[in-house]
Amino acid sequence: MSIHNDGETTLADMEEHIAFWERCLARQEPFGVLLTQNGEAQQSSKEVRALSNQWRLANKPRIAQYCAGMAMVTTSSKMLALYKPIAAMIARKSMGCPGQIFTSKEQARSWLMQHIERLTFLYTTRD
Repeated sequence: MSIHNDGETTLADMEEHIAFWERCLARQEPFGVLLTQNGEAQQSSKEVRALSNQWRLANKPRIAQYCAGMAMVTTSSKMLALYKPIAAMIARKSMGCPGQIFTSKEQARSWLMQHIERLTFLYTTRD
């Protein structure tokens, strides 16, 4: 699953984002998230943050079950310096899955594929 963020997230953007997550989770199979961020993240409205947090908290167990990892790609050296040391912890705590930040889509895709393969292997060896 690929998400591109290029500015402030509106309520309509968040509703579309949640619908996309719901479709991914409904498949009940491992998937990865590639999030690209041009420049620095912008603060969303209270309403958007509340909807995001409410949905995320209600669905964290489902996310943790099927999301093999979240890889964020940023063009901002400030974002990279700020989040590189804590990206894994933030993803695990907020979404229940591994996470990392990268400077290229190729690095992010490679990391995601390793995590998707690992989770897929765990699912197929359970049967």
